[in-house]
Amino acid sequence: MAFQYVKVGGSPYEIGMQLAQQAGVKINRCIDLYAELFASVGVTWEQAVERAQVYVEAIESYDPDILAEMQGMADGLQRPLIDIVTLNARSEVIFSAAALDGCTTLSVLPSRSDGHTYVAQNWDHYVRYHDVMLTVEIEQQDKPRILMVTEAGLIGKIGMNDAGLGVCFNALGCEGTPGGLPVHCAVRGALNSRSLGEAIGAAIQQKSANGVNLHVASKEGIAACIELSNDGYDVLFNQEGVLAHANHFISPKLVGQVKDKFPERAPDTYIRLGVARQRLENHDGPITADAISEILRDHKNYPDSICRHAESDPRPVGKRGNIFETVFSIVTDLDEGVMKVASGCPCRTQYESYRFGERS
Repeated sequence: MAFQYVKVGGSPYEIGMQLAQQAGVKINRCIDLYAELFASVGVTWEQAVERAQVYVEAIESYDPDILAEMQGMADGLQRPLIDIVTLNARSEVIFSAAALDGCTTLSVLPSRSDGHTYVAQNWDHYVRYHDVMLTVEIEQQDKPRILMVTEAGLIGKIGMNDAGLGVCFNALGCEGTPGGLPVHCAVRGALNSRSLGEAIGAAIQQKSANGVNLHVASKEGIAACIELSNDGYDVLFNQEGVLAHANHFISPKLVGQVKDKFPERAPDTYIRLGVARQRLENHDGPITADAISEILRDHKNYPDSICRHAESDPRPVGKRGNIFETVFSIVTDLDEGVMKVASGCPCRTQYESYRFGERS
């Protein structure tokens, strides 16, 4: 079943208010789910809220429009602003205590494709989050229009804009200096950008509060991975026409600097990255959208595969790490301006197409 589709527009505050009006039930449910997840690692909602206070100033200094959108959402839900800030800092308030999502991303450029530029991803999390996902179209004032798939209430996630940029991302885990900008705000900054260079600037201009990789592609036929740690960053340009990423640092610069925590909880990250690279590099002929979809359906190392089925698989967990499932799969064609989304594991659901102003 396709995710709820929400279309909003206006000032940042009006956008937030409209999101609350159209998807308030899902936003409240998303907050409840994260409160439960925080509690599972020993952090109460009250403690999470207290930890999130430090991010209010960081968000406002980064982009006041983001905070205004959160305020509109909060007022529409009749909740305090800090509840929405805490939701958007859900990766930071339990810093390094748990891996909150896993995913595999890739980009394919015209030199290796059918002439189009693609960026694609499987986003993995607990199955219960499927019910709080939204497909959101945002008509902004003086910023690009955005079409993205997101957890209800998060202001930046996976999608594209009408300037020809596509954004995917991989959660990374590392130890480092506390404080900084929540990663989902950096993702929104990338989605608000009009060029790959601007997206890189949006990602690195303020210290990151957590580890993340932003996989950004442009319809100009270029793409890059922007790896962020709490204390540094690096940019990996797609030089060979194909580029893949999973949930561990691969930058030679950062590998030697950070204590990478995610593989301890998701050792399959190495398999997923290796399989994605293998399939991209060894593909015979132009890599089309259908070929990318097949990579995203790959079951090597099942159930902890690129197309992930771990939560619904009955076998013992053992030492496999986090038990996630693919919540959705997305393939974005930046030349056509079309975003194809499969709700759930792509091996058993069909991709539906979304363009600005229409869906099929």
